[in-house]
Amino acid sequence: MSHILIEMMSQLTRLTKEEALAIEQSFPLKTFDKGTYLLKEGQIAKATYFIIKGCIREYKLIDGEEKTTAFFTEHQSVANFNSLANQTPSDRKS
Repeated sequence: MSHILIEMMSQLTRLTKEEALAIEQSFPLKTFDKGTYLLKEGQIAKATYFIIKGCIREYKLIDGEEKTTAFFTEHQSVANFNSLANQTPSDRKS
């Protein structure tokens, strides 16, 4: 499979082989099974994500009930910037 970020950036500018290799090495493609938690409440975010295929649901537990706060779909990025930047525990799940 070709790398989506290389494809997208190549539409904007010409990349050298070295630049394309650096992108592949810096942004590895990963596949997650349906139902996988990328970040759980109380964990500190360590990554950001770009959705190539599928959907991510973000939610909070309120009085023991899941309340969806957002959906992210193909070609959108997902991150808990507060947790990532401040290295503080997340208050939501995705």
